[in-house]
Amino acid sequence: MIEDPSSVAVELVEVVDEAGTPIRTVSRAEMRLNRLRHRAVFVVVTNSANELLVHQRSDLKDLWPGRWDIAAGGVCAPGETWEHAAARELKEELGITAHLQPLADVKYSDDEVSLCGRVFRVQHDGPCRAFPPSRQAPRSSRSR
Repeated sequence: MIEDPSSVAVELVEVVDEAGTPIRTVSRAEMRLNRLRHRAVFVVVTNSANELLVHQRSDLKDLWPGRWDIAAGGVCAPGETWEHAAARELKEELGITAHLQPLADVKYSDDEVSLCGRVFRVQHDGPCRAFPPSRQAPRSSRSR
């Protein structure tokens, strides 16, 4: 299922090579349809008690709907820095503005997606909120 087919079809995404270098720009719909490698960010949220924020993805998401997730995040816009994309996604999805700590660069590929990503962590003790349809109720869990 797709959140809003009309907006997803016109959202632009950079296709990247194995090193993460942009090759061309395509629609998000084409990227998903053809499983094209793209850039994405992931933001892990913990609080001062070292509890990990866990949330359930909306059933309307175009990738892994309804599954549990341990990071806010999403696809980078063309030309967008990793940090800007992570801050944007964190604010859009959970209403959080916080200092981003880079953790790792990752490459991931399966039958549904292919990406070059960057993982960040933030510590946040305040409230957060899910903004439908992107996310469902956040919960916390102790991380070890």
